[in-house]
Amino acid sequence: MTSPLVAGVDLAATTVALAAMIVLHALPTGLSPTHDPVSQYGITRYRRGYRVLTVALGVAGLSAAAAVAIAYPPRQRFTIVAMLVVFGLCRLAISWWPMDAPGQPRSSHGTTHVMLAFGAFGAVTVAATRMRETAPLPFNSGYHDAFDAAFWLLVIGLVGLFITRRLDARHRYFGAAERLIYAGIYVLLIATGVSTL
Repeated sequence: MTSPLVAGVDLAATTVALAAMIVLHALPTGLSPTHDPVSQYGITRYRRGYRVLTVALGVAGLSAAAAVAIAYPPRQRFTIVAMLVVFGLCRLAISWWPMDAPGQPRSSHGTTHVMLAFGAFGAVTVAATRMRETAPLPFNSGYHDAFDAAFWLLVIGLVGLFITRRLDARHRYFGAAERLIYAGIYVLLIATGVSTL
């Protein structure tokens, strides 16, 4: 398998995920992008669209990991590949453990959902951190700004999630913070795909 092939799969899957997310936001779900989590689409009648989104992100993450494993020098790739694999596996699994409906008691599948979400978000942030560090190197030159943008979107989004949960401002800004994370994920996956073509 060649780097351009798996990079192409990464880019195609990322495009499918982004399209699914846009469609979900355009449908009459009654959800607010500002305060409702993306996962809440998975407990609406549009849950199949959410599954397309999560599976496509999982495929994109695993493809990005394979592209990095092929294209990057050995000393630069281990952590990035490992974290992209964790991200991909968490995204593949998450729609089979839907979140608990707002106001309902925490269930085991809801707890698993939260663990998978934070596992994915944490892993992709570590991957972005390492990719940002490798961006100035000759094999990855020209992509520093994209990896830097992905890193900051992820960090600001994660900080926003923790603040909104801590201050009980979830009903106002939780969704906005989470969508910053998704923006960082899309930037990272696209930059990874393009840089490894």
